[in-house]
Amino acid sequence: MLLLAMRKFFIVISYFLLIACTKESDDKASMTSISLENIKEVRHTKLTLAEAKGLETTSENLMGLKLRIRFSNQKIFIMDEEAKQKSIQVFHQSGKYLGAAIEEGEGPDQVPSIIDFHVSEDDELFVLSGAGDKVAIYQIDENPIQKFEVNYIATSFTKLPNGKYLLYGGYNSPFVQNRIIKLSNKGNLEGTYLPNDYSGKLLPMSERNFYKQGNELFIIESFSDHILTYEHDSLHQVMKIDFGAYAIPKWFWKSDIMESFPKLNEKGFGNIIGVYRGHNLTLAECMIQGTNGVEKELLLIDHKGSPVKVSITDAKTPWLFHPVGIDDKDNLLFITYRSILEQYLKEAGGSETFSLPKKAFDYPILISMTLTS
Repeated sequence: MLLLAMRKFFIVISYFLLIACTKESDDKASMTSISLENIKEVRHTKLTLAEAKGLETTSENLMGLKLRIRFSNQKIFIMDEEAKQKSIQVFHQSGKYLGAAIEEGEGPDQVPSIIDFHVSEDDELFVLSGAGDKVAIYQIDENPIQKFEVNYIATSFTKLPNGKYLLYGGYNSPFVQNRIIKLSNKGNLEGTYLPNDYSGKLLPMSERNFYKQGNELFIIESFSDHILTYEHDSLHQVMKIDFGAYAIPKWFWKSDIMESFPKLNEKGFGNIIGVYRGHNLTLAECMIQGTNGVEKELLLIDHKGSPVKVSITDAKTPWLFHPVGIDDKDNLLFITYRSILEQYLKEAGGSETFSLPKKAFDYPILISMTLTS
C-alpha cells in the first residue's frame, strides 16, 4: 500500500525534489511575509482572456502539458518534461514552428540527456546534460559544443549575465555538499551556497529552481516557504509564504523520506513551485496537496497594492493550471490546449472573438489573462 501511495504521489508532483526546507540564506535582506490563509481571495473569473496564441503542431512536435518554457525576444523554447526522448522545440513569438533545436541521443548532433536549458535574450541556447555523478554544459549551435564537465549532480542551472553559471543539486546526500554552486565559464568552482546538511535517504527528482525575470534571478526549493534572489554573489530571502495548516512540519526532516512522507501526505502540505515577476505584478505559484487532491493558489502581488489569491484546480479551471510567465503588459501567461480553451470560451463567452481553428492535432495555446478589478 505504501509503495502504491508513493507512486501515485510522484505521478502527481514528479517535478518536486522530495527533500528539505531552505536554510537561512547567506545574506539577509528585507523580506515580505504573506499568509495564504489571511489574504483576500478573488474568483478565477476576475482573470479575463486578453490574447490566445496557438503553437503550430505537427507529428514531429507533439507535446503534453508538463512543459518547461523559456522566452527570448523573438522565440519560444519548450521542453516536454515527460517525453521519453526529450528535445527542445522552438517557435517564433507568432506561434510558427521553427523546428527542434536539440534532442537527446548518441549522435553528433545530439546530447546524452537534457536535464534543463537556458536561453539568452538573443537566442543563445545552453543545455544541462548529465549521467551518473557528472554533468556537462553544452552550447547549442548547428551542433552541440560541450563547454565543460564537472563532478556534481545538478538538477537545474542558469547562466549569469557575466557568463558564469549557477547549478542546483538539492539534498542528494552524500553526493552534494552544497545545494548551489557557482562555476566560471570554463567550469571552475568559484562559489558555494546553501550547505547540504541533510543526511537522510531520499529519492532525487528534478525540478525548476531558477526563474530569471529581466535583471532579477529568483530561486525556489521544494518544500521551502522562502523565495530567494541572487545578487552581488549572495543569496537573499525576499519573500516568505505562510502555508498555515499546510506548512511543512519540523518532524518531516528528522527521518528518511520513505518514513516521513506517508504521514506528511496524510496531513497535507504546501509548496512554492514557480515565481514570475512583471513590471508591477509578481505571481507566486503555490501547490497544495490536501485531502481534496492537488490544488493551486495563484498568489498575485501588486507592487503598489495588496496581494490577492486565486484558487484553481485542474478539474474546474484547467486553462489556468499551468502558469508560465508574465508579459510586458503585466498579463499572466498560461499554457493550455485548444480543446480546454474552447471549453472556457463556451462558458465565459468570447468564442467569436478568439479564433480557434481545428487542426489535425489538439495543439497547445499560449494565453494571456488580465486581472480585472
